[in-house]
Amino acid sequence: MLVVTGAVDLADELNKVDVEIVNNPDYGRGIASSISVATKWARARGFEALVFGLGDQPKIEPLAWKSIADARAPIAVASYDGKQRNPVRLSREVWPLLPSFGDEGARLLIRSRPELVEAVPCEGSPADIDTLEDLQQWN
Repeated sequence: MLVVTGAVDLADELNKVDVEIVNNPDYGRGIASSISVATKWARARGFEALVFGLGDQPKIEPLAWKSIADARAPIAVASYDGKQRNPVRLSREVWPLLPSFGDEGARLLIRSRPELVEAVPCEGSPADIDTLEDLQQWN
């Protein structure tokens, strides 16, 4: 598993689990820059696809991750009650089509190339925790 970090050094917290940590020095350029870091890392290691998700979505079920990973479309997107959200699987063939900066990762690609996309129905919730209030509601 790869974790791309940016504004916060998470090495102390993540050294307890089996993950590789890669820092994105350009994190201020948006989530697309973190995706670029991840695809560069994966390309160098010969990966054929990556499954992307965010670290602040605790209600995404493990089966959702597996279902997305098992999909074979160039782009597989988790669908919750018909709404497409994370996680997203991107095959190597679409990596060059991704933006390199900005706050949209694969969203623009998903909208502009629907013929490449498979929506995968998933259980759970894509709700994320962005604020202290979100965390208090979740707890």
